[in-house]
Amino acid sequence: MTQAEIKQLIQKQRIFFHSDATLDVEYRIHALQKLKACILKYENEINIAIRADLGKCAFESYMCETGLVLSELTYMLKHTRKFSKERTVRTPLAHFHSRSYQKPSPYGVTLIMSPWNYPFMLTIEPLIDALAAGNTAILKPSAYSAHTTALISRMIQECFDEKYVAVVTGGREENNFLLNEHFDYIFFTGSQEVGKEVMRHASNHLTPITLELGGKSPCIVHKSADIRLAAKRIVFGKFLAAICVLLITELLTFIYYFILMYFGKPDFVSSIVTLGGFLLLGAAYISFGMFASSITENQVVAAILTIGFFILTWFLPDINEIFSSLSLINMFDKFPSGQIALSEIVTFISFTLLFVALTIIVLQRRKSVK
Repeated sequence: MTQAEIKQLIQKQRIFFHSDATLDVEYRIHALQKLKACILKYENEINIAIRADLGKCAFESYMCETGLVLSELTYMLKHTRKFSKERTVRTPLAHFHSRSYQKPSPYGVTLIMSPWNYPFMLTIEPLIDALAAGNTAILKPSAYSAHTTALISRMIQECFDEKYVAVVTGGREENNFLLNEHFDYIFFTGSQEVGKEVMRHASNHLTPITLELGGKSPCIVHKSADIRLAAKRIVFGKFLAAICVLLITELLTFIYYFILMYFGKPDFVSSIVTLGGFLLLGAAYISFGMFASSITENQVVAAILTIGFFILTWFLPDINEIFSSLSLINMFDKFPSGQIALSEIVTFISFTLLFVALTIIVLQRRKSVK
């Protein structure tokens, strides 16, 4: 798209916004319903596009992208009417003859710029909230996730008129064209370096912005949140991420199996059982590490506790034969031989669930963050 075409598109959306069509809450809900139906229709193609761009399997695509988007859609469809309601607030004594109220109002024409690593979720989730609030939107997905970007563009064209929602494709030139224009709100996800540029351009028009930049998985729990539910989701997210890293590491080591195939005939069943046993062992240590992390604010202390626990369980059989049956390492030793012992599997799973549950309980007891 050229600068002139982008300028014309923004003007078209601004005219449509000022027609007040998006102020109608039912109009917004209908738009969200159309978007949800479209996502469900193209769910398989979304998985294929994400796999082509990032190599993610269908399960990971649903868990980390499509499923989260559908969850956000369901939530906003349920609460948009409530969020849009006018709220009466306390009137100051000096204005006793007046009535005070808060009325949620949309910003106007919004720009959503998303990255390549979660190309579908980080494009569509902000769009859902923008539409629920009564805005129009221009989406600028990353040029590095070409398959997902092309599919998003096709879906949006099928769902909405460009005067309401539009997609601009391209690279840095198109990004600069967009940032040189006046938007009423900008939502950007990406690097700190580019985030600074977005902020600099936004400051020219005093445009409010949301910048989601690089960080270390920060998590803010508002005082109005359901603490029990928040704790479960935080623990599940952290545990799932750690298990994914462990699983990827295991799959990389499987290359040794193919090397051994060149020299002989390794037992495939024993190899798979060993990897399964290592996954169970890793999950057990991860769950304890999360628990250690939850009981102290000092992560160095948490690391020392986890390493100490690892050493203790490693040498437990050597301390006393009575403790041999309690050693996680001792239980794992049966897996490399190809033995699938139900008792060991149950023990590993029970151990993991125990410390995951304890972590959730510890977080639930934290009423506030210091």
